[in-house]
Amino acid sequence: MAAHAPERSFWGTNWPHNLAKTEAEYPDDRALLDTVLGWLTPAEWQLALVENPEAFFGLPSLS
Repeated sequence: MAAHAPERSFWGTNWPHNLAKTEAEYPDDRALLDTVLGWLTPAEWQLALVENPEAFFGLPSLS
């Protein structure tokens, strides 16, 4: 999906992982982000991590 429509993709997580009972059950956020970034080109990272969430949530632009 990210490759097909990077202008409509953004990444989210369930951080702070408050459903995990122990720290050992926490997902590895670094591995998750690396996986997501592997689906996109570096040029698309700005879209998925900054511009698309700004537009979706109606936030003022940081870029």
